[in-house]
Amino acid sequence: MRNSGFQRHDKVIPLRGLPLTLIELAQQRGCDLHRLLRGTRLFAEDLALADVHISAAQWLQLAANAERLCDSEDLPFQLGHRALCHCDPALDGLFNSCANLAQLLRQIARYHPLLQPLVYIDMRRGSRQIMLLCRTDAKGRTAMFLITALHSWLFQLLQRQWGRDYPLSAEFAWPQPPADHQYREYFGQHIRFDRWQSGILIAAADLYRPFAQGDPQLFRRCAARCRQLLPNCRGRHSLLMQTRRLLYRHLHEPLHLDRAAAHFGISTTTFKRRLRQEDSSFQYLQDQVRREAALFLLRHEGWKNHQLADYLHFTDANNFRRAFKRWTGTLPSQWRELQD
Repeated sequence: MRNSGFQRHDKVIPLRGLPLTLIELAQQRGCDLHRLLRGTRLFAEDLALADVHISAAQWLQLAANAERLCDSEDLPFQLGHRALCHCDPALDGLFNSCANLAQLLRQIARYHPLLQPLVYIDMRRGSRQIMLLCRTDAKGRTAMFLITALHSWLFQLLQRQWGRDYPLSAEFAWPQPPADHQYREYFGQHIRFDRWQSGILIAAADLYRPFAQGDPQLFRRCAARCRQLLPNCRGRHSLLMQTRRLLYRHLHEPLHLDRAAAHFGISTTTFKRRLRQEDSSFQYLQDQVRREAALFLLRHEGWKNHQLADYLHFTDANNFRRAFKRWTGTLPSQWRELQD
């Protein structure tokens, strides 16, 4: 039986990690601790304990409180910076000793639960560009907060290896804020808002571009240490994340609800119930994954409607266009013009 992933009330996230880092940052900016912990079912006494774990719901409530209470525009950027500086030394050494981006992405995927289980990175590779999609299971302003922190972490990691002059481009799925100076301070001038997805664009040819700090011996030592740490990690990946990735792997063939449930070793009824408990559904996630694939291929690869219809298993281009309008509110040709 496969592990179908943790859910929002499963206590799998170590408090002594990103949550405690966020609490410390918020307090440094004058945030009252009791207001910060309100609704999280955490108490000040918990912060001093060694092995406290919290649920995804608690972590998201904490992040929402910090975003709302702290009058500090740099909070998510600093959270990403601290996540890189304060993670386990073996994990930090592993990421910094990778030979290239391809190896780094494999390690991030493998040891992602040691870093933060509610944000993650997916790569979409085209003929000219790679997009590193920055994802989270959160919604609304909390999603923006956590994705910005993840951007900050990944940007800093890549700049360590390729230098600050390398032309990384950051894209965000929300409107440009009135004061965007923090974005420009952390990400430079190559920033765009109101895009189809949040992520970082890199030239496809640079997937195997050597990293400046690549060190095979250090990499092997750190990888051995990380392999020892991983079995002690309570939560590997969330149910929503695992379902999305399963759907993406089956874009080229129909994947029905019963087959997906069987993949996780649970009944269809249980699978539907667990997704409903996460305020989601199989159809919603399937539409989300197909939409994302269509937008990437349309925007970055220039695919035509008939190619997308065939790839995403629509009966014809007209059915694809109708689905696309349902997903985005516009037809593919109109959407491409808006992006350009």
